[in-house]
Amino acid sequence: MVRRTTLFALFLVSYIPLFFILAIQNLNDTFVDDNGEALGLRQVLINNTLPIVLTSISILSFGFYLLFIKVNASAGFRNPKKITRIKNTGVEYLSYLATYIIPFIGLKFDTWNNLLATSLLFFVIGFIYTKTNLLYANPTLALFGYYIFNATFEDGEERTVISKGKLKKNTSYKYKELSDDLYFIKPNAQ
Repeated sequence: MVRRTTLFALFLVSYIPLFFILAIQNLNDTFVDDNGEALGLRQVLINNTLPIVLTSISILSFGFYLLFIKVNASAGFRNPKKITRIKNTGVEYLSYLATYIIPFIGLKFDTWNNLLATSLLFFVIGFIYTKTNLLYANPTLALFGYYIFNATFEDGEERTVISKGKLKKNTSYKYKELSDDLYFIKPNAQ
């Protein structure tokens, strides 16, 4: 259950910037009616329902990021393993941006069918990313100071590693298994 929650949290965290961008794009900045009268707060809020929902989703997603921090700060780290080879895979961030975030920016939410289609696309991408363990490569983690590495350990095991700091070759680290091929390492937890 913790692994699924962590993977789902990483998926939602990856879309924090997108939800904010879409909220700004859909913001209705009309504060007066056709007669030049100021709109009431209630009407302004009604006119901005979608941006409010998107901002709320961003805040909820940030809450999942905090959950990710809490889960990975707690106990459960395994005995240290030495990394013998390491490769930074930061290019994955650009792939994620180009493939899964930028296309959403042009989407319209002006009709119920566009909103439904966008929601379905979002859930399909989430399902695929959760099943394929590719959701760790999201740009929001980079914004929060995380690194992604492909690491080979002294026993020959190869894993993708998320780390809150840079890792060094020929150094042993405690690790936490997030999924079958994904580890979380805190560099200071050696």
